[in-house]
Amino acid sequence: MSSNQKRSQPAIVTECLLQTNQAQRMSTWMDFRLKNMLFMLEVVYKENETLQNMAESTVQKIIQLLEQLDADLKNAIEELPTLGDNSTSVEYSYPKTVEISCTTPHAQIYINLLKDFDLLVQQCDQLWLTGQWQREESREPVRVWTRAISKGLSDCADHFLPLRRKYIQYQKSVHQTDEASESTDPS
Repeated sequence: MSSNQKRSQPAIVTECLLQTNQAQRMSTWMDFRLKNMLFMLEVVYKENETLQNMAESTVQKIIQLLEQLDADLKNAIEELPTLGDNSTSVEYSYPKTVEISCTTPHAQIYINLLKDFDLLVQQCDQLWLTGQWQREESREPVRVWTRAISKGLSDCADHFLPLRRKYIQYQKSVHQTDEASESTDPS
């Protein structure tokens, strides 16, 4: 396969009902940032013998980072004040079922993070709508966790980029070797 040719990727499509607009936007962002990164690490880079161990190590670092981020988010949700009236529920005007294409087994790891972020936003909205929190107070955890997830995605990219650079260097050296052998081929 030519390095310029697109690779067909198998995927399990997972549907996820997200109530909040914030989580719907986050799903697009997370899927865009993580899906291809994990595919490159778990499939493309592992096919290269010189990068296999680094790719495996990088995948493990990213998984640990995402798992820790989700555990911290769950703790933050548990620390939110309990609702005074448990019979109250919040309905959203535009819930959306998003499809997330999981192109590797580990791609599903960010679905839990996404669902938990949606739950955080819902609980903050409910605290505001029931009058237990002021509007600004209800937005603060959402801002904090949007930044935390953004930083987590940036940290994932920081683990990924050195390996990507090595892969690009390897591809260039293979291409140069191929060109050199073609130029010296007398036929």
